[in-house]
Amino acid sequence: MNRRDFFRAAGVGLGLIGAPHLIRDAFAADVDPLEEVETLSAAFQRAHERGVPMLVLVIPEDPGRRWFAGHAFGELLMHGPDATLARLTQVELVCARMESLRLLVPSAPKGEPHMVLVQTDRVPAPSAAVKVDLGSEEAWWGDSSGVDTRIEAQAKALDRLLPAVADEGRNAETFKARLRERVPGSHWASEGGCGTTIEGVENQRMYACGMGHVPQRSRRFLYFFDPDELVY
Repeated sequence: MNRRDFFRAAGVGLGLIGAPHLIRDAFAADVDPLEEVETLSAAFQRAHERGVPMLVLVIPEDPGRRWFAGHAFGELLMHGPDATLARLTQVELVCARMESLRLLVPSAPKGEPHMVLVQTDRVPAPSAAVKVDLGSEEAWWGDSSGVDTRIEAQAKALDRLLPAVADEGRNAETFKARLRERVPGSHWASEGGCGTTIEGVENQRMYACGMGHVPQRSRRFLYFFDPDELVY
């Protein structure tokens, strides 16, 4: 099967992208589904060309859960153990909602898992949920002890999922250099209790201080909202 036929069979590429009305009808008005599907499609193609799976960091539908998940992913990607970060060089990382993923991968699991691993070497593309217990959402603001718990839970799930690689230190640095600049489907952002700064976005709205303490290792995180509509 040549590359064009592969992506046509997988539901990825011009056939799906060329029907934006079908995509938009499946989503709420405040979501740009076409952009999200295009991001997923590009990640799927990169993964296929590299001969690796695609790992989807799932964006929750609930706005409150988006903050929680975005900080948890940021904690892992910024401060996770080298052994785990090195393993992530073996996947193509992307962020997306489950609804968008299901348009491209009908086998995507039900519900809203923390992550989904999608195989890109055959069609239909198999997928598997990666469930992680991140603990209580209610106490995560200002709770520095929870950072270790969330990093460990995510690292253990990925270590079970992905094989170890040689030269962990070098591969971990390779991962950091590539994906800490931008994770497709999201923006890096930072906050320290005085509002949010989205990296690479100009003319951002300013917010007053006094919003609460954010643990040091939680301050750089994945932002899952429209940068033009900063949510607080």
